[in-house]
Amino acid sequence: MKRNARARRALSALAAFAIVCLAACVPAQVTPPVPPPATPFVIADGRFTSGDLSLRIPDGWRVVTGEAGAPLQLTLVAPDECGVIVVSATPLEAPVRSPTCADAPLREELRTVEMGSVRYSVSLSAPEADWEAFTRAAERVTESMEAG
Repeated sequence: MKRNARARRALSALAAFAIVCLAACVPAQVTPPVPPPATPFVIADGRFTSGDLSLRIPDGWRVVTGEAGAPLQLTLVAPDECGVIVVSATPLEAPVRSPTCADAPLREELRTVEMGSVRYSVSLSAPEADWEAFTRAAERVTESMEAG
């Protein structure tokens, strides 16, 4: 009887050990990575500066930032509310238009600016009549772009 009890205990211990070993073979459930927190930014002295990018803001233009935690997307809106410059760390498939000037004849352009390992998409959109002055402002913005 003692021998049977001892054998049962040994068998139980062996079974428990086998269960623990087999449990280690089950793949762990992997959760998708959490996006990094948004890079804080500062707007001062006519410049937008974040940990990723710094650029000049044209005088009188409004700055609209993208969604928190998402890759950088910055929209600069001209005082007339029709001209927009969008700088995006993710590729843009088409130029971004101002929703307030959908009926006006607009001219649009999509550019790429490479800085280190990051390729920024830059969208330009403005009324045809203002295109020359608008592109001068856009050139100043793109030329002022620096890695943050």
